[in-house]
Formats: sequence, C-alpha cells, structure tokens
Amino acid sequence: MNLSQKEENRYLIKHLNHRQVGPYRLYSEIKPKRRSGHRDVDLYIEDETGRMSVTPIVCGLFSFGRYDHGILPWLDMHFRVQTRFENEEPFFLSQKESCEEKLFRTLGELIAEGGMIFVSYLTDITWDFISPIHELTRKVLNFRNPDIPPAATPLGRLLFFSGCRNIKGNVYDVQGSGRIAGEKSDNAAVEELFTENLDKRLNKYLSSPVLADHARIESICRQNARVILESLAPVRNR
Repeated sequence: MNLSQKEENRYLIKHLNHRQVGPYRLYSEIKPKRRSGHRDVDLYIEDETGRMSVTPIVCGLFSFGRYDHGILPWLDMHFRVQTRFENEEPFFLSQKESCEEKLFRTLGELIAEGGMIFVSYLTDITWDFISPIHELTRKVLNFRNPDIPPAATPLGRLLFFSGCRNIKGNVYDVQGSGRIAGEKSDNAAVEELFTENLDKRLNKYLSSPVLADHARIESICRQNARVILESLAPVRNR
C-alpha cells in the first residue's frame, strides 16, 4: 500500500485501537478539532475481559502536520501513569509487564521522522494523583542541574523509547504548563548527530560526581542513563 506521509499518519492514528500494550489492549477516542489536521486523542486500556479503564492513560492533541509548510507531525500529551478498572483499586502501569515503555514505543509510531512528542511533567498536579516519575522529572528540570540530561529523567527515558533521540527539558512551556520534549531525526545524518550528542552527554553525566543532596534522584537518573546507553550500544558499534 503506497501512502503519502500525511495519509500514513492518519492511518496509524486510526489503528491505535486494539494495539497490545503488555497484558492490555488500547482503546482510543479520537475527535477532530476545529483546526484542520488536529485531533484530540484519549487512550484507555482494556483487559482480557473487555473491561475499559475508568480513566484514560493518555490525553493529548495530535497534529498530522503541514508538510507544505515544513511542519511535521507532533503529539502534545498528558501521560497518566495510574488508572483503574471499575470497583478496583488504582494501579501503576509500571507494575504490569513494562507497560509504560511499550506504550511509548507504540505512540512513537505515530510520529514521522523529524516529528516531536511533548509530555507534560505537571500531569500529576493537574489531576491530583501520585506519580513518582512526573515528580522526579519535575524536580530535575526545575533545579536545572546542567549535569543531569533531560533524557535521564523518567519521562525522558520514555521519550527515548518512543524513538526520540534529541530530548529537551523546559524548552516548550505553554501558559505555565511545563513540558519535556523529544524530537525524532529526519535523516540518517541527523540521527547520527542526535545519537552522538546523547551518548556524549550521558557518559559525561555518569562520569560526574554524585550529588549527595539528591541521592535518590541521582540513583534513578544514573540508572536511566545506563539503560539508554546500553540500548545505544548496537548503534554505536555498527
């Protein structure tokens, strides 16, 4: 099937339904916006019996982009790490077969080369629930320690697994809503550059002294950095 890039992105977003994410299937509610090419996207999970989660795990705005204006597809999203089924206690997706990572890999398929994903790190505050990964990402980006790369934060790590190699923090604040952003490369040369820069920054971070005042944050971020570097190893060794 020969599809234009724009048609391909429309195809992908329509086929989020029933995609497997760990033990669950995705259920999507997609609504057109008044602005052409934009869609509101809410993603829920279904269990093996067909029960749907009470709350969505993703609420976002997806744009097909405008290739004639050089604007590539993007997704601006809230990620709810915690949800529940009716009459059951809330649970974290991280407790279920690496669901977080698998979800972001799936979301990354929506974004064409050169496109971007924006993730709010204030979602837990907005909807008043506990989320260690939002809280820790927020703390790292707010105290702006230059040694900790945004990619090493919990949300940055998930953006890496969505296929983004250029990960930025506190660059895209909109009306006070803090976001961490991931950008995909649009060609092999840019992919090599993004990968090289990420590799260097993560290795520099791991070789820097541990901040004693932030031992818990450091422990998590350094482990994330190691996981990403391990994933990059096959690319670097080609």
